[in-house]
Amino acid sequence: MRKVLAAIFAAILLPLAALAQTAGPAVAPAGAAVDLAVDSAVAPAVAPAVAPAGTAVDFASVRPDPDSLLAQEGTSVRPDPGTFQWNQLVAPGILAGSGLAIHFFAHETLDYEIRERVLAATAGITIPRIDDYVQYLPVTMHLSLGLMGAQCRLGFVDRLIESALAHAVCGVISWPSKQLFHTLRPNGANYHSFPSGHTDFVFTGAELMRMDYGWGWGLAGYGIATGVGFSRIYRNWHWLSDVLFGAGIGIFSAHAGGWLLEPVKDLLGIRTSGSRNLALVPAVDPWTGSATLSFALVF
Repeated sequence: MRKVLAAIFAAILLPLAALAQTAGPAVAPAGAAVDLAVDSAVAPAVAPAVAPAGTAVDFASVRPDPDSLLAQEGTSVRPDPGTFQWNQLVAPGILAGSGLAIHFFAHETLDYEIRERVLAATAGITIPRIDDYVQYLPVTMHLSLGLMGAQCRLGFVDRLIESALAHAVCGVISWPSKQLFHTLRPNGANYHSFPSGHTDFVFTGAELMRMDYGWGWGLAGYGIATGVGFSRIYRNWHWLSDVLFGAGIGIFSAHAGGWLLEPVKDLLGIRTSGSRNLALVPAVDPWTGSATLSFALVF
């Protein structure tokens, strides 16, 4: 059974990694001539060429495009989360691997012990049943923060596509896993315990926030996601292994959405411009003094 599950997850992960690598940046062979007349969006990142003495240099040809992402004030150059990198698999691999290890080798010891400790520590404490709703908060913030002025690496349409792809990957992995592992919930309600669907969904949104807004907003997303994961154990719906594996699925799915964004846009013929964005503008009605919201499309 373990070999079958391993083969299934390999069949899911390897094609995604292969597809993502095809969208990665091209590397010129050693010794090949490089044309410095590149797209103005990346011109500032290219080291200036040294011209022979007495040669006139046309600096206008390498002037950055003011609409490009790198030309915007305050934007730092960092690895694109949408490009596949092996280190992106470390965190989801550790979390999912830990969940699998506990599930197969320590379910009746560690899973049971953690559940008993959590229930004992929270005895007499009533936590509102809000995890069913809070799980949607990170994905909502991921889509809306950019509309409210937060600096983001993607426009609204790209974020929408990226989020849809990420949550589709999450669902493709999570729901079949529940059927395959057929694990009884701690409260005995059914055999859909492993992995935690709430946890994988909320961690997908949290990692998307980190990828597109940076660690400032990402920490807020991860704080929400961790709270949801804990609440699933506290409310006796999931084991620790369910939550760990679900967190790994969520982080991986967010990256998968980033890897697939450009290939899917190319496949569907979708074109988006970095200089065009949708904004949500708060305002006050000067006549009534009431608060209003306006949508603005910036070109």
